[in-house]
Amino acid sequence: MSASKEDILQQLINKYPEKFIKYFAEAFLTKELYFYEKELSDSELIDHIIPFLNSNPSIRGLDVSGNRLTDRSAEALSEVETLDELDISRNQIGDKGAGAFEKNQALTELDISRNPITSIGAKLLARNKKLRSLDIGYTQIGEEGAIAFSENDVLDELSINYSQVGERGAVAFAENNKTLARLSLVSNQIGDIGAKALGQTSSKKLVMLDLRHNFIGEEGQKALLDSKAFISVNVNKNQVEQKILSADTEKQYKGKFNK
Repeated sequence: MSASKEDILQQLINKYPEKFIKYFAEAFLTKELYFYEKELSDSELIDHIIPFLNSNPSIRGLDVSGNRLTDRSAEALSEVETLDELDISRNQIGDKGAGAFEKNQALTELDISRNPITSIGAKLLARNKKLRSLDIGYTQIGEEGAIAFSENDVLDELSINYSQVGERGAVAFAENNKTLARLSLVSNQIGDIGAKALGQTSSKKLVMLDLRHNFIGEEGQKALLDSKAFISVNVNKNQVEQKILSADTEKQYKGKFNK
């Protein structure tokens, strides 16, 4: 006989601090746990949230973005085997924390954007063979980090906005990657060289590109827009204003990728 809602609530009250009760109770309904901007510390996550997740494997998603979490929390979360989706963006997670997810075999979607991560952490995380969707934008992974991700043969969707990818990083994706379907490289100074390379990619899977704010001129944009490989290419806010995005495609992919 399953426990009643009242019994479950009482169990939570008996076991966890008051700060967590409301969110833990909601998680039983949504199968996702939200702690966005709740000033969480490493100790609170490790002592309360992770034990709760381990005790309730039906909860498959966790959002702890916008808190005060460091590498210590990232390392602990990388060992949780029940989560499919994790958002740890807007924290204080560095290379050690990002690298901890290298061997994680549970997560399929990870948002680790807006953290102080460099190419060191990116090279480790790029070795993960389980993730299908990754946002590592607004970091300092640079060209070397981008090149490491270009060699990942598992990811379907990747966002590396505002991360100093440069033309070398863009060329690496064009030459190396054959699995990505959606790639977002907003504001990475890829220029005409990077744009032309992407326009000539031999990948048969890459169908959606977001290349806004990249100093792409007419030559680069022509190479992109003439390519028959893409369903959509967004080149707004470049040296020449232009956008191609069908209504059906915009509706289909509306969400985190285009935020």
